[in-house]
Amino acid sequence: MSDASERDRGQATVEFVVTLPLVALVLVGILAVARVGTERVLVQMAAREGARQAVVGADAAAAAAAARAVFADHDADVSVTSEPSPRTGDTGAPAGDVVTVTVVRRVRPGVPVIATLLPESIEMHASATMRVER
Repeated sequence: MSDASERDRGQATVEFVVTLPLVALVLVGILAVARVGTERVLVQMAAREGARQAVVGADAAAAAAAARAVFADHDADVSVTSEPSPRTGDTGAPAGDVVTVTVVRRVRPGVPVIATLLPESIEMHASATMRVER
């Protein structure tokens, strides 16, 4: 082999060694963003599920439990509020009233490699508002 081809092979090895950690860091970053995105979708889904339960007849505690059940660890702050319909003026939740379920959840990105670049936890909020059907 000639010296030129050995130098080229050595250069390729050095380039590979230099770029591999950067590629790995980018992949880990993508995984962290995907995890946060997945949690965001779950928070929105929990708010919708809680509101759905509230409008089909469940009380506030059951609606909050349904929202928490979306998460495997059942860890979320859930509030259920009801506003009287303008036509009834009641303070209960008869048909036509509006129910709002708000879900707040703190999410840890959970990627130790890039933990110094991200906040320790991210607080996510979602609300769903629906009209009572019963």
